[in-house]
Amino acid sequence: MRSELIIVGIYAASKAAINSLSNTLRLEMAPFNVRVVIIMTGAVNTKFYANAGSDQFQLPSTSRYLPMEETVRKYANGEDHIGVPARQYADKVVGDILGGAKGKIWSGGLAGIVRYVAPFMPGWLYVSMLPMERCCHC
Repeated sequence: MRSELIIVGIYAASKAAINSLSNTLRLEMAPFNVRVVIIMTGAVNTKFYANAGSDQFQLPSTSRYLPMEETVRKYANGEDHIGVPARQYADKVVGDILGGAKGKIWSGGLAGIVRYVAPFMPGWLYVSMLPMERCCHC
């Protein structure tokens, strides 16, 4: 699973840690007939961005990320967000769990792409698509 997400490193690291913990718990709890299901959530339309108060986002004038301020602003405001309705997401996840799903459940906008395409994408191609690479020449 790719986690090299510009601007959201801590978020990506926390997702990777939860994924690792959940995989370990799934194996440790299996002998006790406890099923641990990992929900790999893609984009879901919620009121997150409306409640985040990010509509006044602005980088400091000395920020290294200033060349990509528009990209960061769009991300902070949830623009270009490709999500599924929350009810559709919830119905799928609950249906999968009640249906006996094991391991990982992939649901939400772009979850299928992350699941099936990202693992096979060459690292150099993935990095070249990141905003930081295009804007800051790091």
